[in-house]
Amino acid sequence: MKIIDVHVHLLKWMPEVGFCPILTFNQTITDLHQDLIIGNVSHTILIPTYKEDNERDISFEALLNLTSDDLPPSRFSILGSIQVTGEPIQFEKGMKLLRENFASNRIVGVKICLGYEYIFPFDKRLEPIYKLCTIYDRPVVFHTGITLNEDRPARLEFAHPLHLDRVAFEHPELKIIMAHCGAPWFDSAMAVLSKNKNVFADISGMTEDNCLDGPYGQWVVDRIQGVMDYCSPTKFLYGTDYPLARQAVYQKFAKRLRMTKDEEEYFYYKNAKELFGLTWV
Repeated sequence: MKIIDVHVHLLKWMPEVGFCPILTFNQTITDLHQDLIIGNVSHTILIPTYKEDNERDISFEALLNLTSDDLPPSRFSILGSIQVTGEPIQFEKGMKLLRENFASNRIVGVKICLGYEYIFPFDKRLEPIYKLCTIYDRPVVFHTGITLNEDRPARLEFAHPLHLDRVAFEHPELKIIMAHCGAPWFDSAMAVLSKNKNVFADISGMTEDNCLDGPYGQWVVDRIQGVMDYCSPTKFLYGTDYPLARQAVYQKFAKRLRMTKDEEEYFYYKNAKELFGLTWV
């Protein structure tokens, strides 16, 4: 069975040691390739930061500039990203970059980092992005739920999954992916997923490698299983949030979820292929 990982970051960060400023991004790419081979992953969606290049993150523009030798298009696709809450001139520059790369088939959707950016998903500033993604029939992926600690603390009120119901209602043709299934607000995520046919969720970033076998790991499995049982596993996509978790460990985590063989096809492969337009995978 083919596997598509819809949620991968290129960061100078390794689960074994944490943040690694001494790594180059080429070294990070090498580590990623090795991990995908171990997991027998057919295709991967890469998510850049919405910010400028920095000592930890790679920006959207920098990711686009990596060569096909580094990231073969047959194995990797890229989500666009944009800082919505910055200066208007920077937003217009970001929109130009999104339009150009949608037109040239370089990107397969757009990521919005709710919570990290202080903006609700129904904010009118996001309308040009929704229109663009609807035109190209590609999804908007929203960060939802808990956030990592950063220099600029995130605000959880913006990342609550219930807010996506309004976006789904007002934009019925827009494909919406709820990253992290709104964890820990699983009940709200379940309501939004079950009500709106254009909303899906990935299971990425639920746990780090060393948390899977403990009580927290079982709690997460139980909660996701409950949402799947209520909504159907066909509303879900497989994602790891690498480098937060490795393929071998996260696939073991995902296999604890009860699904039929047909439902596994949608979860691991078919939903991603359809939503992101990956006709060649």
